[in-house]
Amino acid sequence: MKYPGRGSTKRSTAGFPEHYADLRRIMVAFDEETFADIRARALSAQSSFAEQVRLLVEWGLRAHQAASEAAE
Repeated sequence: MKYPGRGSTKRSTAGFPEHYADLRRIMVAFDEETFADIRARALSAQSSFAEQVRLLVEWGLRAHQAASEAAE
């Protein structure tokens, strides 16, 4: 059974740097256009695809919070 908002409960750090121990992992899927956009951002910024996804999610959460606060 799937639980909304639960995310991954595994914190496997095998083969990853020590600071990854505090990160939770989850698998996501993107359509071809979105994948290409994120990949282009990663190449341009000389960063990983995952780093770009984390950055974009952070920006989205900040925008959502700002919009919620503005609505109050």
